[in-house]
Amino acid sequence: MIIFVYVVLVFLVLRFSVTVFNFLSNPQLGHYGRKFNDKISVIVTGPASENEELLRSIAAQDYQNIEILIAESQAQSETLIGNATGKYLFFVDSRSVVTKGLFNSLIYRVKAFDLKLIILIPNRALKGVKSWLTQPLSDFVVLNLLPLRLVRIFNFPSLVEESCLFYDAVSYRKKNTEPEKEADPKKVETLLANGMLTITRGDSGDEASRALIHIFDNNIFAIVCYLLFLVLGPLVLIWNFELAFISLPLGLIFLSRVMISFLTKQNPLINVFLHPLQMATLAYLLVLGSIRTLFTRGKHSRD
Repeated sequence: MIIFVYVVLVFLVLRFSVTVFNFLSNPQLGHYGRKFNDKISVIVTGPASENEELLRSIAAQDYQNIEILIAESQAQSETLIGNATGKYLFFVDSRSVVTKGLFNSLIYRVKAFDLKLIILIPNRALKGVKSWLTQPLSDFVVLNLLPLRLVRIFNFPSLVEESCLFYDAVSYRKKNTEPEKEADPKKVETLLANGMLTITRGDSGDEASRALIHIFDNNIFAIVCYLLFLVLGPLVLIWNFELAFISLPLGLIFLSRVMISFLTKQNPLINVFLHPLQMATLAYLLVLGSIRTLFTRGKHSRD
């Protein structure tokens, strides 16, 4: 038991260290004052009934050289790429809104660091208890595990669901036609949207579960280990040790939630208050997604 406790504490300290690094390095997309006129093809994916707010926000942009392609599904968006004429491709969920400065800031970042792809982690418009229990989870997991500023430098894998992407069009087409000559992974950067891109409506339970499973690359063993240390570990500490001993772990958890909340522009008091329920929801969604993944693999193997 004592070995398990030590492992839980080490895991907690490591996650806290990653969170501190993210908080101090502030991996946000900056608001840059430079103006550009390169053509951008915006590929909107999702039900047409949900994209009105997004289209209005794009029309209100301070960036004019934009063409919009609308796809009902991810598969359909791939077929539309051949019609895109922009120098850059921006893939965005139909349930999003953008603010002024986004496209100029993305282009500046791409040009300044010679990037081929920027993966944006959007902000979230959280409304209602269900939304607060599910939507902050993927942000919590990613910012607790992945030092975002080091993704580009050390070629760390991105753990983020790739729903908001800004591509150099030439690199995107090369990647899809010549995968063996795919662009240098170090030319990819993962950044927080810094209020310039917001998801206005939350995912369903199944969608939230799939997004969380994607973070672990559908690796069931990694998910089991994560849940063991994240959920069961603190419960063992609380059950077996005095408050004086567990005050440090509780303090690290509290500080982590506060820092992640500020990074993602969420209310830290609500996230701290709901943390136990959010972790229970996280465990449920990961278990649900793991079961679905196992059944899917079993079905494919039989086929």
